[in-house]
Amino acid sequence: MCARLVGEVYGHILQYIGDSFLEYRVRKLIEKGIFEYKGSLEAMRYYSIKFK
Repeated sequence: MCARLVGEVYGHILQYIGDSFLEYRVRKLIEKGIFEYKGSLEAMRYYSIKFK
């Protein structure tokens, strides 16, 4: 799930970056075709992602 990925990244970052920014970057990677998603892009808990 996307929320799991965002949580893992958020836990390893040394400086403060909000989770909304991390989800924004995930959505941009989906648009570029690096990630595939399954579900609804309403919120990060409603979709799963995987590498192409």
